[in-house]
Amino acid sequence: MVKTASLHIVLTIMFILLGLAMPLLPAEYAAYAALFCPALFGTLLCSVLCGTVFGMITGAAVPVLSWLLYEESGFLPNTLAMTLALIAAGLTAGVIYRQLTTAIGAAVSGILAFGIVLAMTKVILYFRAGNYYTTDMFISEAVLAIWPGLVTGAIGIPLLTALFRKIGIMRVLRHEKDER
Repeated sequence: MVKTASLHIVLTIMFILLGLAMPLLPAEYAAYAALFCPALFGTLLCSVLCGTVFGMITGAAVPVLSWLLYEESGFLPNTLAMTLALIAAGLTAGVIYRQLTTAIGAAVSGILAFGIVLAMTKVILYFRAGNYYTTDMFISEAVLAIWPGLVTGAIGIPLLTALFRKIGIMRVLRHEKDER
């Protein structure tokens, strides 16, 4: 049990570093890497592999640390909205995976939770600032701009989970029965 907890912590740190490494890429590669949403992908995969709590920690840490380290756009509304959305994605994916043991359901539900919470948070924050967050803004930010990441998450997480299950890693990480 202690070894599993240590492994979960190491994997969580690895997924946090995955989300933080993207701004370190050269500009021409960073633009392409951003399309694949490493923070969302890492959060969802961490929730499936390590559990809900570790997925939520990953989702909370990446935007805040990115804001602190790289002084990206203001904390409000972008960093706060992204933090809440990634926490919701990690929570949803972890709970769905635990209940249904289906990685595709966990990935899709996590992506939907991410989009809904991102939109709701931005609506509230923009409204409090005296601005409006329009449907066009949501579609351009949360759908069109990151559609490769959404597709990658919906396809990649189930594929990686199936691979990890096949080679026995899921049995170690999630205490699942051996299906070989």
